[in-house]
Amino acid sequence: MHRSSMILAAGAVALLAGTVAAAQQPGQSLPTSQRPYKPVIRTTPTAAPTPRGPTVCKVDPAVRSITLTKVGGNKRRIQATIEVVNLGPDTWRSGPRQQTVTLTLRNGNTGGVYTRSFPLRSPAARGAVMLRHTTPVLNDPFDTFEFAGTAEVSIAYDPDIAIDGNMCNDDANSGNNGKKLVTSDIQAFLGNTTITSRTW
Repeated sequence: MHRSSMILAAGAVALLAGTVAAAQQPGQSLPTSQRPYKPVIRTTPTAAPTPRGPTVCKVDPAVRSITLTKVGGNKRRIQATIEVVNLGPDTWRSGPRQQTVTLTLRNGNTGGVYTRSFPLRSPAARGAVMLRHTTPVLNDPFDTFEFAGTAEVSIAYDPDIAIDGNMCNDDANSGNNGKKLVTSDIQAFLGNTTITSRTW
């Protein structure tokens, strides 16, 4: 290349650089047509997604007690109190209609039944009382002679509770979901004149 051509080319490059620099003011970017090409590099993440929510949630609604009380010492007038607690280490969280606690008292002679159902409180922390209920005074819920009767408390769950995606309402121990007093229990309580209340 002739010396004059080299000088002319260098001048053109310098002029172009000056024009680009003048066009790019502080705080501004170059027009799209003048931006330098930068290849797009796509990467694939190698780490597993971070799970949302607790990975373990252990809860345990349990029937803790049934208490029978002779009102005024009269074995024909009875009140029953039931208590359900969360024995699990984590907080119970569930919808109000996904579980039910049912109390049933049955007269062994007449066949008469007193029954009531209740929802469980939510949320309920470790050791919290989820339900405590005392019945009104009941007349002759049990036979006071030979046949006595039974008293039962049970927790029942909606069939879909295990697949609803909520680990914090999956009962960790179904073995304490009920308590039942049989005829001999009721007879012993009614026949004992020295006690007015007993808790099982």
